Amino acid sequence: MSLVWYLVVMAGVTYLIRMLPLTLLQKKIRSRWLQSFLYYVPYACLTAMTFPAILTATESPVSAAAALVVAVAVAFAGKGLMTVAVCASVTVFLVERLLPRLRTMAQSYHLPGVDREDLIQEGFLGVMNAVRCYRSQAGPFAPYALKCARNSMTTAARTALCGRNEPLRDYAPLEEAQPA
Repeated sequence: MSLVWYLVVMAGVTYLIRMLPLTLLQKKIRSRWLQSFLYYVPYACLTAMTFPAILTATESPVSAAAALVVAVAVAFAGKGLMTVAVCASVTVFLVERLLPRLRTMAQSYHLPGVDREDLIQEGFLGVMNAVRCYRSQAGPFAPYALKCARNSMTTAARTALCGRNEPLRDYAPLEEAQPA
């Protein structure tokens, strides 16, 4: 039943909003503001309907957020709809394939004061660096990307454990802090 309502609303925002001015207004619309408004309303309504689905259609919110960022960046670069969709789909595929491996890598670090989610984020930054710097002479991409992720995680762990970060490591969150 929900699908039927989506289709009815989508038809309403795409067709009726453009048809009603044609039937109700016999004169040409001269107001630039009204023309602009009528032009962008269907896009805004469709965006409001599809945006929640973008963030919930994948297995993890991380892959959805990464695909959203890539899609927005590719769209702002002026690429077409097909290119944007393919880039977002490839991003979801890669992130969902790499996320379990990066979680496994991050679990191998048993260090006090080093958050596992921070290490996973550093692993993703390593993979993005691998995408940017990869050359086919380096061999297959997957081992190269995983090695870059491991190196990024190791660097982050070393940086977090160095002496100058000790005050940040040993803080007490406000909700757990005991009154003095």
